Amino acid sequence: MYYFIVNPNARSGRGRKIWRRVKARLHERGIVFQVYFTEHVGHAVKIARMLADEGSFKTVVAMGGDGTVNEVIEGLMGHPEVIFGYIPIGSGNDFARGLGISFDWQTALDRILGDHQTAWVWPMRLTYKDGRGRARVRHGAGSSGVGFDAAVCDGVNHSAAKGWLNRLKLGKLAYAAIAVKKIFTVPERSVRLRVDGREIKRYKKVLFICVLKGAYEGGGFKFCPEGDLRQDRLNVCVVSRVPRLKCLFILPFAFAGKHVMFKGVEVFGCRKLEMELSGNWPVHMDGEVPGAAKCLRVETEATPVQMIC
Repeated sequence: MYYFIVNPNARSGRGRKIWRRVKARLHERGIVFQVYFTEHVGHAVKIARMLADEGSFKTVVAMGGDGTVNEVIEGLMGHPEVIFGYIPIGSGNDFARGLGISFDWQTALDRILGDHQTAWVWPMRLTYKDGRGRARVRHGAGSSGVGFDAAVCDGVNHSAAKGWLNRLKLGKLAYAAIAVKKIFTVPERSVRLRVDGREIKRYKKVLFICVLKGAYEGGGFKFCPEGDLRQDRLNVCVVSRVPRLKCLFILPFAFAGKHVMFKGVEVFGCRKLEMELSGNWPVHMDGEVPGAAKCLRVETEATPVQMIC
């Protein structure tokens, strides 16, 4: 039995149109399925958790962007018996990129319905305090970060231009335009990192820190070239003491993971990272920005999710 969780608003409303084509293909092949449409932020978590808690073997398929994947994985946590499939129809699709899942819905669907392999994917957990000092926990599929990258995510999520650029298949232009603006306006911070509960790293004039399970973030930026979603570790990229104009020059190199050759860019791996910042900074999880934080912790979850790839 296949259960589909569809974000109808993915890619500026194309989610529902793509679902109609998927449904027609399912009927053609005589596949038994149920579909649930998300109605608001957080709805996919509730649907996925309901399906997982019902028990029995099943395959849950998400249709949406990285934010939808984030929510479905959170709902499936603690249920490794459930198989998770994904048809990427978002604008960034970094999670699919990291697992080699096709961006073509037909190819992705055929892989789910036909012969396929599964891999264990370990979710990540973000713990931070909100503006009122209350502890908050967010779970994610592949990426988190503070500073510049979180500010770009927030800008894209609230961009009026994102919708029509996506319809023209030029969604990456929204990321690029906002990135150019934010690279000159986001404040720098001094940062103290505790790595795996032991090693202390200190940085000044930090522009951003991204913590990834895989290699990609922000619609194809290969910030952590050695990242692999199938491994139970985090990959960290820190950019500090780099002039803003030079950052603008370096950024295109990140599409190929070549930014690491520049001074001021450091990449390393760990399983838990604790950050103390000199001031509040925007923080994101899989492209969603819940707020700002001064102290936060990112770590891998103990229980993986079984993923079709």
